Amino acid sequence: MCRFIAYHGHPVLIADLLYRPRHSLVRQSMRSELMSQPFNADGFGIGFYTEGEDKPCIVRTCAPAWSNRGMESIAQRLASSRVFAHIRAASPGLPVQDTNCHPYGQGRFQFMHNGDLANFGRFKRRLQNRLSGGAWESIEGSTDSEHAFALFVDQAGGVHADLTTSGLRRALVGVLAQLMELDAESGPPGSLICNFAVSDGRSTVVSRFASRAEDPASLFYSVGSRYLLDGEDGDMLPQEGARPGAVMVASEPITRRREDWIELPLNHTLAIDAGGGFSIEPIEF
Repeated sequence: MCRFIAYHGHPVLIADLLYRPRHSLVRQSMRSELMSQPFNADGFGIGFYTEGEDKPCIVRTCAPAWSNRGMESIAQRLASSRVFAHIRAASPGLPVQDTNCHPYGQGRFQFMHNGDLANFGRFKRRLQNRLSGGAWESIEGSTDSEHAFALFVDQAGGVHADLTTSGLRRALVGVLAQLMELDAESGPPGSLICNFAVSDGRSTVVSRFASRAEDPASLFYSVGSRYLLDGEDGDMLPQEGARPGAVMVASEPITRRREDWIELPLNHTLAIDAGGGFSIEPIEF
């Protein structure tokens, strides 16, 4: 399984999320604590929004996260209030190449996935037949994840769709519903593991979904007034007002206090609005 983190809050140095903490995402790529296979060496990507821009800046590489000095240098100098990052463990048979690395971006949206669509090879053609011409032409790689993102773009109404937080969530749940339909049409049901994350630069929505209860991928969230780095430890400061100043969703906790993290319930979404308010809702079709 891959690992990812989505950050939504006050601006932070990207390196303070991805490199400097002792439990950072990049360190997880070398020694994941919640996976039987501790290495994620098949690619790395960062997506973030800058002030005044509604399109994400996305940088991806098929090199292991720990070996890319250029990405680390960029992360030490850039701050953002909306950050996605992903370390990839390639599914068997899929090539290790930049176009198969996450996050994916189109228009105002960025998207990433941790999981697997077991029957993807069986229903890939059916999925492609559902896509608009623009969504189909946007696919550059060969992953099930990028095809799911193409479904999302159509479900959202196009790459420049202006959605509310609830609209963003509806589009993501719509993708899950379509994947369930496609899987059912392809023969014996397979395992769909869909920890998805999507953002339009204002809102962020994350799903934790598995079609079989025994198959879920890990996903946690942490909320507080502010995220700070203290030496080699990240800390989420306790929430003070009605709305948190920072929300993180991650495959594994990155701060020193594990009690600050809550496991997202299976088959639920977590949606964060532009002001930092968040809601957790069950996924229902």
